[in-house]
Amino acid sequence: MPLDHSASDLYDTAYDLRAQAIRARLYACLWLEPHDEASGRLLAFADELETKADAAERASITPYLMLA
Repeated sequence: MPLDHSASDLYDTAYDLRAQAIRARLYACLWLEPHDEASGRLLAFADELETKADAAERASITPYLMLA
């Protein structure tokens, strides 16, 4: 991520990524067969989004930790 992102931008990014992950999981559970290959790929994508959201969230609090 570029260094010019503010903590608020990173927090918003984390929020957006988590929302996308939730939508992906809902789609996989509601409209695809439970053991379908597409469902598995979509759930893996949701996990990847969660990992990216965690990283963005950590990056958003780092400036505040450095001030402490």
